[in-house]
This record gives sequence, structure tokens and C-alpha cells, in this order.
Amino acid sequence: MPRPRIRRLRARRPGWRLLASLALLAVLPVACDDGGAGTDGLEATGVIVAVRGSITKTDEFDLLLPDGSRLTIVPDGSVLVSSGFSPSHLREHMTLAEQITVTYRDEGGQNVMTAVGDSGD
Repeated sequence: MPRPRIRRLRARRPGWRLLASLALLAVLPVACDDGGAGTDGLEATGVIVAVRGSITKTDEFDLLLPDGSRLTIVPDGSVLVSSGFSPSHLREHMTLAEQITVTYRDEGGQNVMTAVGDSGD
């Protein structure tokens, strides 16, 4: 009668998939960098005075700043969706004159929004 084979378990070395994943994670921040084309981290708080676009998409909106100047913001669609600021929510803030705080970057003369939230004031 043949003897049953006993398979010994060996400690596994990191596989190529793990190493490839780690290499990809190391490269992603460099690949996503805009190369300094814009200025990140600018912030403004104000009241929305105009919203341009359709009922489902905001093309841009104007923010009235406390010093009386206007700032035109071009929203990144994913930022509006992830923050819960739909076009109708922006219009609600405009109608009620509720302040919002926008973080944006200067990208080729356009103020591209990177984050948005209620200002709390």
C-alpha cells in the first residue's frame, strides 16, 4: 500500500504581484503630480452670487468675497459629487446667502476647485 504524501508548508516569499503593487504605489504620487503647473491649496470663503450650467452639471460659479471682489470657480465634477454639493445645493446656498469655503488651485488662469464645504459662519 502506497504511503500518503505529506506536503510541507513553506514560508512564502513576497511574490511578484506584491512587489509590483508596491512599485506602483511608489510611482502613483509622481504620476498624478501636475508638475507644478498650478498653485494648490488656495482658499476662499464667500457667498455664491451666480451659478452657470444646467440642473445636473455646474460649469462654474461666482463667489462674492468679504472684500467685495468676485472669484469665478470652475468645479471639478468629482469634488462636487464626493462633497455632496450638487448643482441644486449650490443654488440653495446662493438663494439663502449661506457662505461656503472653497479650496482651489490656479490652473492656467482658471480657479479649479479641489474641495468645498459649508463655512460654518
